[in-house]
Amino acid sequence: MSRDALPTTLAGFERYCSDCVASLAVSEEARGIARDLVAPPAGALGALATPALRVLGELSAGLLLPRIRVQYGLAWGPPRKAALRALATASRLAAPRLPPALRRPPAPLLPPGALAPRASLAASTRARARNGEPVPASASLAARACRR
Repeated sequence: MSRDALPTTLAGFERYCSDCVASLAVSEEARGIARDLVAPPAGALGALATPALRVLGELSAGLLLPRIRVQYGLAWGPPRKAALRALATASRLAAPRLPPALRRPPAPLLPPGALAPRASLAASTRARARNGEPVPASASLAARACRR
């Protein structure tokens, strides 16, 4: 997207996001990738991974928009919805009690700078702006939209 096409207001950004989401459709290739993501590996490791992959599959299904879930052919109903809600509650209760290293993915899986404190990221963005370097206008719009 060119800089000129970026939404300049929060309402414009929300409209853009809504239009993007409305245009989503599930292809056969996407269905195949989804099956591969939650398929247990072969052998003994597969037997150990199967319960975790089932939970991952249920979580993934629950987080999808209902129409996308239907396009994937995933079953969903009150028992699964209640299980997702219970898992979310348990996660919110357990997460603060975990050491920081267990609350985020391992550093090698994170993008560069992801572990930097927010304040330093904001400072570097301000510094880029002061130096005349490009700063994505959508960054502040996205941040405001996520705080709602």
